[in-house]
Amino acid sequence: MTSTRPLQGQKAIVTGANSGIGRAVAIALGGAGADVVVNHRDGEDAAMDVVRTIAQAGSRALAHRARSARPSSRSAWSTPEAYAALLRLVPYKRIGEPEDIGRAAIFLASDESDYITGTSMYVDGGMTLYPEFASGG
Repeated sequence: MTSTRPLQGQKAIVTGANSGIGRAVAIALGGAGADVVVNHRDGEDAAMDVVRTIAQAGSRALAHRARSARPSSRSAWSTPEAYAALLRLVPYKRIGEPEDIGRAAIFLASDESDYITGTSMYVDGGMTLYPEFASGG
């Protein structure tokens, strides 16, 4: 990207922004210059922490409590054995972090991706390349 704040002046609403992937996306977008509505279902204190983090990066942020989907389960890697089995399916040899999604969101929201249309972007460390993934390993 050509600027450290490629989303300067843009606005974003991020659901579930007080934790997990939503939190990482909201902070990443704010760090890239976007003003962010930190949408959350519960966890007002955590939402306000995200707002403060975005403000420290120089963008505006607002916490907004609204209804949203329930968080997903992490049962796919809830035990060391399950984690090891899942890791065998990831060519990159690590489980993705919320910040990986945040960086993809910045790119897709920026002018750098203006020619990308009608496609899916898999942020999965190559996991979908393995046929075993379709059947759970």
